[in-house]
Amino acid sequence: MTEQRASAAGRGTGLGLYAGVAAVLAVFVMSGVTTYLNTRTLDRNARLVMHTHEVLTRTAEILSTVKDAETGQRGYVLTGDVRYLEPYQAAAAQVDARLAELDALIGDDPDQRRHLPAVRSYVDAKVAELAETIELRRTAGFEAALAVVKNDSGKAAMDALREILGRMVDLEKERRRRRVEEMESAYAIAVTGGVVTGVLGSLLTLAVAVLL
Repeated sequence: MTEQRASAAGRGTGLGLYAGVAAVLAVFVMSGVTTYLNTRTLDRNARLVMHTHEVLTRTAEILSTVKDAETGQRGYVLTGDVRYLEPYQAAAAQVDARLAELDALIGDDPDQRRHLPAVRSYVDAKVAELAETIELRRTAGFEAALAVVKNDSGKAAMDALREILGRMVDLEKERRRRRVEEMESAYAIAVTGGVVTGVLGSLLTLAVAVLL
C-alpha cells in the first residue's frame, strides 16, 4: 500500500510538473505574440503619423508658394519695379513641383486624391490671374492691372484653394489623432502585458520549483 501511494504521489507530482512547465511556456508564448502584434501596431502607426506630417507639410508649402507669388505680383503692380517680381518668379517655378510632391504622397489615398483636381484647378487659376496682371502692368500700366485685381477672380481662386487645402489638413489631423490614440493603447497594453507576464512567469516558475 505504501508503495502504491508513493507511486500515485509520484505520478501526481509528474503531472503537476508537466502542467506547470506547459503553463510557463503558454504564458511566454502568449506574451511573445502580444508583444509582436503591439510592436507591429506601433511601427505601422509611427510610419503613418510621419506620412501625415509630410502631407501637412506639402499642403502648407503649396499655399505658401502661391502666397509668395501673390506678394511679388502685388509689389510689382503697385510699384512697377521688376525687383518685386523675384518672389513671383521663384514661386511660379516651384508650384508644379509642390503639386507633384503632394500627388506622389497621396497616390494610394482615394479620400485625399479626390481633392487634388480642385487644388490644381485653383492653383492654375490663381497663377494665371497673377501672370495676367503682371503682363498688363508691364504693357498697359497700373490702372489696367488694377482693374483685373479688382474683379476678385484671383481672390476667389485663393479663397477656394485655402478651403480645399483646409479640408485635406483636417482629414490628416483626424487620422493623426486616431493613430496616436492607437499607439498609446498599444504601448499601454505592451507595458501591462510585460508586467503580467513577469508576475505570472515568476509564480509559475516558483510552482515548478516547488514540484521539483
